Amino acid sequence: MSNEKQASKSRESNLHEYSDIEHRILDAAREVFIRKGYDSATMGDIALLAGMSRTSVNYYFRNKERLFEAIFEEIITMILPQLVDIAGSDEPFLDKIDRIITRYIDLLLQKPNLPVFLAREIHRDPHHVLDIVLSRLQPYDVPGKLMRQMEKEMEQGNLKRIPAADITTTMIGSIAFPMIAKELLTCLFFDDDPEKFIEYYKGRRELTMGILRNLLKPE
Repeated sequence: MSNEKQASKSRESNLHEYSDIEHRILDAAREVFIRKGYDSATMGDIALLAGMSRTSVNYYFRNKERLFEAIFEEIITMILPQLVDIAGSDEPFLDKIDRIITRYIDLLLQKPNLPVFLAREIHRDPHHVLDIVLSRLQPYDVPGKLMRQMEKEMEQGNLKRIPAADITTTMIGSIAFPMIAKELLTCLFFDDDPEKFIEYYKGRRELTMGILRNLLKPE
């Protein structure tokens, strides 16, 4: 095993694995943060929704800030091994993006309220959210590896040169917005049937990749 793989494996083993009780608290915290926002949410609100005493919640998570960070840590723990593998592979850039989109869609199907939570907190304090996410990803150089490969393929003429912001917003907007607006979309287009919406949403991978491939197609 290479030194890089050994280091990656060691770092992954240090990620916190949450117990069922901790997951229950985190799910409750996410719902409270969505409904009330971080500033208005209290540990008492979270304990009530989790069906636990405030003392028990404080035992697992000392304060609201720790809970907030733990929500991001839980998400990153779910996707980090795949992101590390994808970023370090020899695949073309767009194939890597395809795999990332697939994993992102799988995650949102498991946690459909996640985009609402993220949108609210990004609006409230974007620097705080960015610091938390990058502090977990940068040790593995996931963003750096993807950006360097994108730049290299653009220089080689394999990809059209467009701003990274356009790629990112196209990808995230196509995947996240339908989940944010799922109740409205379900009402308007899917006869108030959540299962029909889910089937529609699963098709977003192919649609999003089609948009990105056209966007990045060399001239």
